[in-house]
Amino acid sequence: MIKRIISIFLVFVVFLVGVICGFVIDRLLISKRMPFHRQPHQGQEIKIPHVLGNRFSKNLNLTDEQKNKLNQILEKNKDVMKNLRNEMEPKFNKVRASLETEIKSILNDEQRQQFEKMTEKARKKIIWNVGKGKKKK
Repeated sequence: MIKRIISIFLVFVVFLVGVICGFVIDRLLISKRMPFHRQPHQGQEIKIPHVLGNRFSKNLNLTDEQKNKLNQILEKNKDVMKNLRNEMEPKFNKVRASLETEIKSILNDEQRQQFEKMTEKARKKIIWNVGKGKKKK
């Protein structure tokens, strides 16, 4: 009976570690592939039209006329995207904080310290990338 409980607990722990790793990897990949999703420094606004416009211009080989129209489209929708981000960010942060708290509750002191270092390192890396406007290598 005890072996069965331990086995179930270990499967659960492995599952949670997988979720954590998936979350961290997903955040890092998204922040590298889609810089407009990254968090700005305090007081710094993400320039969605600029970032997307440059990416589309480069990858699609747009003409000057197409670039102008694209910039107008992106500029027109900038506020909608910003409002959506501002609306969703607190909800996302609440879920993330709850998840981290729940995960920490199953870890011992040493594991908890390591987990906190891992999550802090991931956050700093994302913020660093935004501040520099390029990928960290």
